[in-house]
Amino acid sequence: MLRALKDLPDAVAIAEPGRELTYREFDDRASRLAAALEDAGVRAGDTVACYLYNGAAYLETVYAAFKLGAVPANANYRYPGEELSELLTDADAAALVFGGALADRVTHAAGHVRTLKLLVRAGDPPADGPAGPDVPELEDLLAAHAPREPRPRPGSDRLFMYTGGTTGKPKGVMWQLGDLLHSIPVLRQAGVTELPKTLDDAASFAVAAHHEGRAPTTMPVVPLMHATGLFNTMGTLLVGGGWSRHGTAGGLDPVYVWQTLAEREVGTLFVAGNAVCRPLVDEHPAAFPIARQTSPSHLTSRGVQMASTTPQPSDGALLVISAHAGDFVWRAGGAIALAAERGQRAKVLCLSFGERGESARAWREGLRLDEIKELRRTEATNAAAALGAEIEFLDAGDYPLLETPELVDRIVRVYREVNPAVVLTHTLADPYNGDHPAAARMALQARVLAQAVGYDAPGEPLGAPPVFFFEPHQPEQCDFKPNVLLDITAVFERKRKAMECLPAQQHMWDYYTEHKQQLAVMQEDVDALEAQELMYATDPGGTAESSIRSDLAALRGRRALAKMLAREQRGNVPA
Repeated sequence: MLRALKDLPDAVAIAEPGRELTYREFDDRASRLAAALEDAGVRAGDTVACYLYNGAAYLETVYAAFKLGAVPANANYRYPGEELSELLTDADAAALVFGGALADRVTHAAGHVRTLKLLVRAGDPPADGPAGPDVPELEDLLAAHAPREPRPRPGSDRLFMYTGGTTGKPKGVMWQLGDLLHSIPVLRQAGVTELPKTLDDAASFAVAAHHEGRAPTTMPVVPLMHATGLFNTMGTLLVGGGWSRHGTAGGLDPVYVWQTLAEREVGTLFVAGNAVCRPLVDEHPAAFPIARQTSPSHLTSRGVQMASTTPQPSDGALLVISAHAGDFVWRAGGAIALAAERGQRAKVLCLSFGERGESARAWREGLRLDEIKELRRTEATNAAAALGAEIEFLDAGDYPLLETPELVDRIVRVYREVNPAVVLTHTLADPYNGDHPAAARMALQARVLAQAVGYDAPGEPLGAPPVFFFEPHQPEQCDFKPNVLLDITAVFERKRKAMECLPAQQHMWDYYTEHKQQLAVMQEDVDALEAQELMYATDPGGTAESSIRSDLAALRGRRALAKMLAREQRGNVPA
């Protein structure tokens, strides 16, 4: 592809502090490295590992491997020597290109990974540290080799993407490039509606996108060893865009990010997680005159909840995953009504109708199972309408609600369709109702799968919408510790109307309404006593003041206890 961009030879492909590489220069360097790898015995299908910080050398290594039909693989630059050796051994690595700053960590691999045919150091090792193994330096190697002549590609190029190993040893995922290209957001931003069929078609599109101003200038504020960084960078280069390095090796410099964004007119940032985003938010461009006039038009993320830069609540969707047809009304009705009132899309996903375990009245009246299901469907549909929400039923059965791969897959598809900004579901513990934690576990598992670029389901992969557990009936028994409160006072009557749509559980209507009234009376009593407390402030230590203070302390304690047990009813809903 780099060779095919003959009409963009002088367009900047890669920019990093102190230098720029045009597409012609980038292709020349990758072709020379491919020749060096081939001379060392690396062949099609062999693994070429990248143990590098972000920069031109990382991309040159990846594209050099592609030119050979070899398989590039990421190696986390945080791995020490023995962990690096384990990964390289698992990958059967034939070559390793590593950063000079990481040279001392490569010594173990150089002596223990028997499949390695070539090690290449990119950059000088630290002046005050170990020099690492005695191997060729990248610039010397490039100077010693002529560019490898282009050869026909088989169309089956692959790459390894190793996980971070947070739940065990790193595991390599094999990607076919043809499959990968279907899920790179930056391609759509450049106007790609259908992947090109031939290399010439791809090159023609890239040239047109560049000349028409549709080719993006991007900057990954995330390591290239991370899929978000590498995959979207590949998409940038595929459409003739420009790539900028985000700053210091192995670290994050928010000031540099914002300044570079302005200087290079970066239109898209690639980020991953709050650990990256929050420092960027803290160092907002308003603090830097050079960046005040520029902001990214796209923010591509995996695993991030942005505070100041994500859409406001009216723009996000709320997804509520409910084990039974009535749960969403009692547990999250106020939150749903509040979201609808704000203009958000709200969708309820009922995994079952609650036909066996939560429809006692219907069973006593002699209704059949199919009649009970239809009854609960109608009730829940009316309740959702009263709250302003959509509703969908999966009819997975209850008591017990069984966790199956098929059911999780159906939930994944709802995630992809809704693309929620926030998810509400049950707690992971409930000793009195096993269906509730089962629903929560499946909701969490489906959320992870819905984020996976390679998961086979319609729609785009998710970011990482936060999941909150709504308050269970007995919080103290379910280890429920609220950390988010919503004021639903303005929409409580909508919740009351929704509750009245569920006559099968009529006993719950008054339960929730009475708590609201009790808390309101407590608040009035506290307000009155606080006023009397002020009246007696000139009589310190007097009997009247002591009595009032004692009553006030008791009322405040009762109010706190009531709030803990029924936050939602007065308007404070643990979301």
